Amino acid sequence: MAQDTSRVQNILIIEPDPSLRWLISRGLQHQGFHVIEASSPLTVPVLDAQQLHLLILDVDNDTQSDWSLLEAAQAHPHFANLPTIVLSWEQSSAEPRQRQQAARVNTNTKTYTQTIYQSKPFDARVLLENVEHLLAESAAQEAVVAARAEEILLAAYSAKTPPSIWPLITAAGILLALIGLMLQITFTVLGILIAVIGLLWWTLGSKPSQRYIM
Repeated sequence: MAQDTSRVQNILIIEPDPSLRWLISRGLQHQGFHVIEASSPLTVPVLDAQQLHLLILDVDNDTQSDWSLLEAAQAHPHFANLPTIVLSWEQSSAEPRQRQQAARVNTNTKTYTQTIYQSKPFDARVLLENVEHLLAESAAQEAVVAARAEEILLAAYSAKTPPSIWPLITAAGILLALIGLMLQITFTVLGILIAVIGLLWWTLGSKPSQRYIM
């Protein structure tokens, strides 16, 4: 799937395994994404929440999965609204054996954020498909929110602004000014035309009389 190059999309990878983190990062960078790497939630650099578009989180801790990492990430103010891909060797007891999408609601913003659970080992192409799917869903949701905000703003403006007669009066004044200007030009042209005709008639009509001597 072709990426939209008009806006660089930032992906945060929290992966404790340096080799796997390197592989995921290089694969996403090859597709045109900007990748921010961290080995754990505690080592994530200070970022503006608006700079992030997606989170890839590996919840494996040595030989077992630590699902409290996912709960901590979802509770973090910077990651709460981020679409998330969760990587793990084990499946959570609340999740089926197959990859599943889930939506979590943020009560503060009234928005739904997608989460995809992906088991390891995984196909890099499947991971890329999940990344593109979540980013597309997030962009569509942002467009819907922006459209609703615009509708609310227009409705509030219409409710607070009663209809006025002044635009009509202004248009009528401009129309009268144009009519007056056109009439003035017409009378001016007509006067000049009459003066020219009179001058020509006077000049051509008054010829000197000739006398003949016998």
